[in-house]
Amino acid sequence: MQHATHFATDPSEDSWVNEGLSEVAAELAGFARSATSAFVLAPATSLTAWAQDISISTANYGAVNLFFAFLATHYGGNEILTTIAREQKDGIASVDASLASMGFAETANDVYADWLVANYLSTDEGPYRYDGHDVPPVKNLYRRAPDSRTSNVRSYGAEYLVTSTGSGRMAVSF
Repeated sequence: MQHATHFATDPSEDSWVNEGLSEVAAELAGFARSATSAFVLAPATSLTAWAQDISISTANYGAVNLFFAFLATHYGGNEILTTIAREQKDGIASVDASLASMGFAETANDVYADWLVANYLSTDEGPYRYDGHDVPPVKNLYRRAPDSRTSNVRSYGAEYLVTSTGSGRMAVSF
């Protein structure tokens, strides 16, 4: 139902926003969602770039579900979701405009940065919590120093590296 309503008010909205709002709407209607576990096992999944292959898009559903749940937890509850659905700008610009119209100084990128921390910490209180969600911590990649590696992460994806250098120095470059 959210898809049809959203299409009537903002037919050009990016898929990730439409699907994220639909995921949260399904939860609010009492339908349990299970895509969260797919995302926490694959945190490099892009929030904004939807997988074209339906067989690997489950992590995308988990990502958008958690992002919009986090957004609602910290930025006005259902009102921010409704504002985004009605906003004529699309994607990140839609989230930015909605936050600004509700008086928040933060941008979508600010929220995204906090969301990344929340996914790593998986805490029940404070600024990195989710209300109504029991989110397992994301999968980390553990490395021991010295180590050298190269990897690629899509835009609006994340890779969590935990390493120990003992008492030595560490250099990280991007």
